[in-house]
Amino acid sequence: MKVIIIDGVQNAHNSMTERLVNKCVEGIRAGKPDAEIQIVKLLETDIKFCIGCKKCGTQDDKPVGTCVLKDAMQTILPDLLAADHIVFASPIYDFTMSALLLRFVERTLPLHVYPENSWPKARNKTRSDKKGLILFASDCPPPLNWLIGLTWHPSVILRLLCRSAGCAKTQVISAGGMRFYKTLLEKFEKKAYEAGRELVS
Repeated sequence: MKVIIIDGVQNAHNSMTERLVNKCVEGIRAGKPDAEIQIVKLLETDIKFCIGCKKCGTQDDKPVGTCVLKDAMQTILPDLLAADHIVFASPIYDFTMSALLLRFVERTLPLHVYPENSWPKARNKTRSDKKGLILFASDCPPPLNWLIGLTWHPSVILRLLCRSAGCAKTQVISAGGMRFYKTLLEKFEKKAYEAGRELVS
C-alpha cells in the first residue's frame, strides 16, 4: 500500500500543519506498518509556475497529459495516480491554502482533458478503494474558523483534485487555534492520527 503526502508548508519552524502531518504519518504507521509513505515537501521541490497554455489537455487517451514544463511534476502526477491514498496538508493564509500548494494545484491540469468549447473533464475514473485526506491548520480557533468559511475555498479545490486523482471519498480536517490552546493542539493532533490510521484501514 502506498500513501503520498503533498506537504504545502512554507515555514516549517513551529508549524502546526507539520505537526498534523507528523501525527497523520504516525497513524498510518500504526494502521499499516508496511505502508510505503512518500512525502513531497513542496518547499524543497522544483515546481515551475503553470503558464496556462493547456497543451497538456490535448491528448485524451493518456492518464496524464504532457506538460511543456519539465520539472518534478513529471514524476509527481503519475505518483498521485498510482498511490492508494492521497494526503494534502496546508496552512490557511487569507482564506485559502499556501501559495506553494496553489502553485502545485495549478500544475495538476495534465490530469484533465480540455475539449474544444466544453468544460474540462478528468482523464481518470475514481477507485472505490482510494481515499483522500486534507489537513488544514490556521490560528483561528473553532467554531469561528468554520463559521466564517475560512477553509471553504481550499476544501472545494482539493476535494475536486482528489477526485481527479482517483479518490472516491475525501475527508477534511480543519484545525484551528492549536498554537494558542493546548487542548485544541491535543484534539487536532489526535484527529490527524486517527484520520491517518483510518485512511489505511
